[in-house]
Amino acid sequence: MNTCRYTNDLHEALLAKNGVTFWKCWRSKFDTRPNCTQVDGFTDPCIIANNFACYFSKIYHPNNNQRASSLYNEYLTLRNNYFGFPLASNFIFGTELVGNAMSGLKSGKAPDINGLTAEHLFRAHPILS
Repeated sequence: MNTCRYTNDLHEALLAKNGVTFWKCWRSKFDTRPNCTQVDGFTDPCIIANNFACYFSKIYHPNNNQRASSLYNEYLTLRNNYFGFPLASNFIFGTELVGNAMSGLKSGKAPDINGLTAEHLFRAHPILS
């Protein structure tokens, strides 16, 4: 069984003078450039990743440290008295599972409500996972 299949799409699009189809086919076959080359004016991946990490470390913190501490202590108290169903090992997740889930995302999809795309996660600082 031959898994490689020859298509004549590029040639047919050129003959039909269909520029949109021709270039779409061309890019799918020959274009290997990354889709996201610039974020906030920066092109260096290390700077982009560090800016991403700094941004989310600033916006995802408690509004009230005293209330956050109180809720955390309440959680610890409730957890000490919890005798629920024990979790099986396949329900526990860590950074490896999160990293695998992030790398399995499809690129080129619509951003989320915060404007983040899979490409942001692909190029994010490793601390994210």
